[in-house]
Amino acid sequence: MAKPTLSPVTDKDVASVEELLRELKSRAKAASDAKNVVMLGVYANLVKVISPEVSRLRARVDREDRAAINRDHKEQRKAMREQQAASA
Repeated sequence: MAKPTLSPVTDKDVASVEELLRELKSRAKAASDAKNVVMLGVYANLVKVISPEVSRLRARVDREDRAAINRDHKEQRKAMREQQAASA
């Protein structure tokens, strides 16, 4: 079986999910203020699902950024070693 590949996550994607979370929290606050118990319960469940996703996606973007920096550093070190070897 083929290994599934992850689709790239961008800062824009994370910002969209964060905006969704803010909207849900705002609606939950409005439902609370209106004493709408049913909708407050729905929003509470949605916030419970979305909130960890925001954290997970933010961590993934941060990991991918660090990996790119590490990869660039590794390539530059390799190029420097090859250059030094060629000049020696």
